[in-house]
Amino acid sequence: MEILKPEEVEKKLKERYNDNPLGWKFLYSVDRKGYTSVGLINRSLGEQYWVKFSSPFSPQGVGAISTLNENFPVLNNPFYDKDFGIRFLDLTDKEKEKILKEDRIISSVLRKIERAFTRDKP
Repeated sequence: MEILKPEEVEKKLKERYNDNPLGWKFLYSVDRKGYTSVGLINRSLGEQYWVKFSSPFSPQGVGAISTLNENFPVLNNPFYDKDFGIRFLDLTDKEKEKILKEDRIISSVLRKIERAFTRDKP
């Protein structure tokens, strides 16, 4: 597993996405303190990219890149809430492309994230 700054993870992820835009899945998790982890995996490439945010109010955090043979990096965090688990965020291909190519989260994705966190929080 490679530990990087979130910006470095984003840069490498964009390169991989531009080379292979199909098959990406967005995931998220929340630890007991309410901090979010966001992950993108591609099973056909056997790769996973994760960013763990240091605060619910800050984009600062730490990133990890690993193969799918390794466990999800967020699972090793002692604050990880196993009852909440890791959830898929169901995005369309258009939404994924906008996020990864335009560097912004569009309103439809924000609504999905908000609904997912409200629905899934224990």
